[in-house]
Amino acid sequence: MGGMMTAIEQEEKQLRLTEERNDLFEYITAIDDIKSDSGKESLRLYTERFEQTFAPDSDDEDGISDKDLVFTKLPWEQLESAADKDACERFCKALAKKEDLLMQLEGQLEYHFEFSLEKYAFLAVVLSKVCRNLDETRLVLVPDEVTENEFWRNYFY
Repeated sequence: MGGMMTAIEQEEKQLRLTEERNDLFEYITAIDDIKSDSGKESLRLYTERFEQTFAPDSDDEDGISDKDLVFTKLPWEQLESAADKDACERFCKALAKKEDLLMQLEGQLEYHFEFSLEKYAFLAVVLSKVCRNLDETRLVLVPDEVTENEFWRNYFY
């Protein structure tokens, strides 16, 4: 057996990683001003720590790591021009106020969207801090109108 992890050891490792990720979610939620220099630095450090919870040995047969399937970057961070970044951020914030779009059921969606909240959870926590209206809208709609999963699926759709 040597260096092989038992099923129990693997399960314990997964539980520890899940606990660490949940702790990081709480730390992000506790950041007072995520737009300040110290808030941005804290978020950068928490993002690095979160990404480190996905081991490089989690590669599947195609060489794709779990880390590559989890979203941690704000949508506008990946854009080059300042104008595009600003427009994307404004769009994300405006979407947070569109209750009619955020409470759609799957049959109402124009396209099928394969969604896994686990892959978007980190980004959902961060966006809730960046877009105050998003968290307020979520509290209004979940669970009375839609489930947590449906809400986030609609937001990222």
